[in-house]
Amino acid sequence: MKFQSSSTVQVVLVEGSTDRYICSVDYVKSRKSYLIERNVFDVIKFCYEPRTKEEIKCFSLQSGAISENQFDNFFSEFLLKKGIIRDSSVKETLILSSPLLRIKLRLLSPVVVNFLVKPLAGLFSINAAVILALVFLTSLIHISVYIYNGDFSRQSAVLNWSDSITVIALIGAGLIFHELGHAAAAYKYGCRKVEIGVGWYIYFIVFYAELSEAWRLKPEKRLIIDCAGGYFQSIFGAVLWLVFIYTEQFVFMSAAALLALYSLFNLNPFFRMDGYWIASDLMRITNLRTTAFGVIKRLFTTPLQLIQDMRINHGSLQRTVFFYAMAMVLFYTWFSYYVYSSLFPTSLKVFYDVSNAALVNKFDLTELTISLAQLLWHGLIIYFVIYFSASMVKQIFEAIRAKYRV
Repeated sequence: MKFQSSSTVQVVLVEGSTDRYICSVDYVKSRKSYLIERNVFDVIKFCYEPRTKEEIKCFSLQSGAISENQFDNFFSEFLLKKGIIRDSSVKETLILSSPLLRIKLRLLSPVVVNFLVKPLAGLFSINAAVILALVFLTSLIHISVYIYNGDFSRQSAVLNWSDSITVIALIGAGLIFHELGHAAAAYKYGCRKVEIGVGWYIYFIVFYAELSEAWRLKPEKRLIIDCAGGYFQSIFGAVLWLVFIYTEQFVFMSAAALLALYSLFNLNPFFRMDGYWIASDLMRITNLRTTAFGVIKRLFTTPLQLIQDMRINHGSLQRTVFFYAMAMVLFYTWFSYYVYSSLFPTSLKVFYDVSNAALVNKFDLTELTISLAQLLWHGLIIYFVIYFSASMVKQIFEAIRAKYRV
């Protein structure tokens, strides 16, 4: 059997580098990108012509792309599974990816995104940023005073259904504008294939911008792209505050305050949101979570060696990654406990109430719909948290088993 590189594979040199490349592969519903070294790129080029597995192995070992005991995993889990190479005797088809967002829906195609973000480039000027920052800070001060005086709580209590829907719609528009910020910064640096959509991440609905193209840029430019979403969201929040000042309609103040709160949540460095990508690019680590997982595995398998390596390598980066990994473990332990301890009892109570109403034939269609929606929401949250927790435990267990396997 012979294998050759997929026709959908594209490899480009990382900006400012001489030996690092971005390898992109088309899937059925997305395009995935991987950072690779020069010797791995050489293997991909070697497979432009049909090659046997043994030929690929010999070339990989000679080029230093991989060690002999790691080749089978490199061949099956990376080259084949990621669709970088394929069986040359089989008709080529696109394969399904395993995306970060298990449930997602594209809202804006790259063509529409490019059309929308092109006129927004002026917002990245220093003068515009200073003016907008002053307006946003003023709005935060006013909102804080409004909350402190109790006016926010009193106004929130009298919102009706139509007001609540308006607030949700404004927040949704603000989050789409957030993603347009990422796309506008990426467009500024030459990315033209950004799409925007909505999906389900762990336990909440998120909007996303597909920014695989940005991996070829320098970390400094990626950092600007990371921060651009929050910058645009701040602009949108400031505009809502100005509309509130002019109209005195509380729905605009409510949406502005909730968007500001979401901006803080979005800086969480442990979820793959803006805070995570900012931390990743500040440390210049392509896949920070994978690196942190590696530290956690070593903590369980070779703790003494890990400590010794940290003593030998006095670099601050290694210590930073170590403390990040420990903080990640503590955060997800607390988060899992919070979800299990708060949602399980609540879900059981809702299920009991629904069952009891069914037995005594006291159905209220509105209450039943809300209760079932709540159960579905809780069920999805519990499923994804269990899935993520099991994935972490499985990786650690496999590392321990591999270490002590005879």
